[in-house]
Amino acid sequence: MAYWILATYTRPSTDTAWFSPSADIITKIDEYKDSGKIIHYEVKESSGQLEQYIKIGFSDQAESLNFLAEDDVQNNESARQSYIDSNPTTVIIEDKEETEPTI
Repeated sequence: MAYWILATYTRPSTDTAWFSPSADIITKIDEYKDSGKIIHYEVKESSGQLEQYIKIGFSDQAESLNFLAEDDVQNNESARQSYIDSNPTTVIIEDKEETEPTI
C-alpha cells in the first residue's frame, strides 16, 4: 500500500520566498521516483500564493522511512529548519499513511 506525506508551508506574504531544496535532494527524489520508491510527487501553490503543498506518495512506509534516513534528506531537513527559523514561514508535515491527501 502507498504511504502518503503532505507538507504544508505557510507564509505571511509573497515577499517571503519559499524554501528551495538543494540539488542533492532533488537528485535523491528523482532517484526514488525512477526506482518506483516514490510513486507520486507534487508541488502546488494555493490560489492566494500564501500556502505551498508538497505531496509525496511512497510505495510503502518502509521506503518513506528509508528516504528520511538518507544523509541528503537529513541535510535538507536541517537547512529547511534553519530557513524556517530565520523567515516568517511555518511548515506542518502530516503522515497521511494510506490515505492520499487532496491538495
